[in-house]
Amino acid sequence: MSEGHHVISGEHNIKLFRMITLLSALGLELKGLKTSRGASAYAIIKKEYGLKGSKSAVHMVFKDIVTRAKHERIAAQADIQIQRLGRLS
Repeated sequence: MSEGHHVISGEHNIKLFRMITLLSALGLELKGLKTSRGASAYAIIKKEYGLKGSKSAVHMVFKDIVTRAKHERIAAQADIQIQRLGRLS
């Protein structure tokens, strides 16, 4: 594998990466940039997460959702590490 390339595997990691990508795209939309020809990140986030409000309001709430998802993923990975260490003892 070449340097600078990464493979994201696992359902939770892929979902988290998609959430981070949508958050970044919404940030660009807030600055006036369009990121795709299809539905906007704003429309996708509102539909999939049931959020309502302006782009900036949705961005703030979705940013909190993504942050919580990151922390939950980190905690889950830490639990796995602890379990593995416990088996080695």
